Amino acid sequence: MGTTTHAARRDGNVIIHVANGITHIGPARQQDGDYSYLADILQTVLPDVAWHNNIRAELWRKLAVNCVINPLTAIWNCPNGELRHHPQEIMQICEEVAAVIEREGHHTSAEDLRDYVMQVIDATAENISSMLQDIRALRHTEIDYINGFLLRRARAHGIAVPENTRLFEMVKRKESEYERIGTGLPRPW
Repeated sequence: MGTTTHAARRDGNVIIHVANGITHIGPARQQDGDYSYLADILQTVLPDVAWHNNIRAELWRKLAVNCVINPLTAIWNCPNGELRHHPQEIMQICEEVAAVIEREGHHTSAEDLRDYVMQVIDATAENISSMLQDIRALRHTEIDYINGFLLRRARAHGIAVPENTRLFEMVKRKESEYERIGTGLPRPW
């Protein structure tokens, strides 16, 4: 399994690489043998590559970043860097995500997640998140796979995540505003 922090955007039929990042890879499940050499092979063609024996922890960390940056920028129509002015909201989201991550069996803290999210916000301050790009282009967003996934895992563990629920509902409301266009259905307002 893997994930990357490289950034890209589409311009018509062309994919433009916007920023370098790190590709994190690791086994989907515990296996016999050491496959970390795969990171060395991939390093030669797509630097930087990092091997993780527990890739799921890294995937959860990336989900935490996306649970904060994507919906907030989509709701407030702002570049990533503007989120720095909302530390309390970021912390609330990180507290909820950390509670779910702990129940999923990976140790973390809300403070660690917040610090990582802030690093990503600083490193990508001028970027427009993919969710905001989708909203601006009147496309369906990936909210179901980001905050929606977190909501499903929280529900499975009996954890209340009111801030993530609020963000999920706000983005879904934005989607419904433009997805009703051309359907003949009345708008929600």
